[in-house]
This record gives sequence, structure tokens and C-alpha cells, in this order.
Amino acid sequence: MFRILLFLLSLLVTAGGFAQAVVDGTVSIGADSIVLTSFAKLVELASPGVVERCHGWVNMAAPVLWDSGVRYVFAAPAFLVLWALGFVFYMMSTKRAAQIGTSNRDR
Repeated sequence: MFRILLFLLSLLVTAGGFAQAVVDGTVSIGADSIVLTSFAKLVELASPGVVERCHGWVNMAAPVLWDSGVRYVFAAPAFLVLWALGFVFYMMSTKRAAQIGTSNRDR
């Protein structure tokens, strides 16, 4: 049951990433230059104030984490972050391959 939900979530997130790539491509054609929407801008459009709350929470817990990684995730193009999340959710939803020489009846 949990794997099906993760698979559906991965499908929806990947489709959202594709839709964002189409939107960015359309805006880029209209502007005659490459326009990429950052993940922070997409999150702010969905729910205002989340990026600032996340920044405050991460700085309170571990300031090094914000400077070394989370800031770059929010600055990355939204479609790439959504595709990466979709891939992670998909990998979490698949079964592990059976090891050679062992029984897979226990799973």
C-alpha cells in the first residue's frame, strides 16, 4: 500500500516537473532569452513565507546545512528539483532485487 502511494506521488511530482519545464520553455520563447523559475519562487507561489520559515528553522538547527546545501536546492531550477524528487520517490517505491543464492520467500 505504501509503495503504491509513493509511486503515485513520484508520478505526480515528475509530471509537475515536466509542466514546469513547459512553462519555463514557453516563457523563454516569449522573452527571447532563457528564463528558469527557481524552486524557491515556485514554493513561494504555492505557499508564501515557507522559504523564510525553512531558512530560520535550518539556521536554528544547523547553520552549516543552509550554506552547504539547502540554499542551492532553493536556487536550482524548479523542474530539476521536481524531477529529482520524483526519481527519489520512485526509487523508494520499487522493490529491491533478490540476491542471487538467497530465497525471496521471506519478503
